[in-house]
Amino acid sequence: MITIQINVKSRLHARLCVIVSKRAENYRSRMRLSYDGKSAELRSTISLMLLGVQAGSRVQLDVQGADEVLAAADLLQLLEGLTDGGLGG
Repeated sequence: MITIQINVKSRLHARLCVIVSKRAENYRSRMRLSYDGKSAELRSTISLMLLGVQAGSRVQLDVQGADEVLAAADLLQLLEGLTDGGLGG
C-alpha cells in the first residue's frame, strides 16, 4: 500500500475522478484508493467521487495483480500530478 498526498486546492471532483478511472482501465490489476476509512475501486468514477477526498488529504493506493508494479507506478505519478484543472500546472 502506498500513501499519496492529493495536491488539489478543493477536492477530488468529477473531472479528476474521470481522469483517474480512465487511466486505471489500462491495467488488469485490482486497484483501490482508501481515504477516511472508506475505499473505492479506481475504475469506478462514482465510487471515487463518493470517497470525498479533500484538498491536501493523504490517501492510500493498493494495487494487486499481474501488472501491479507498472500500474502502481503510473497511478502514483498520475495522482501526485493532479491539479484542480486536471494534470500538471
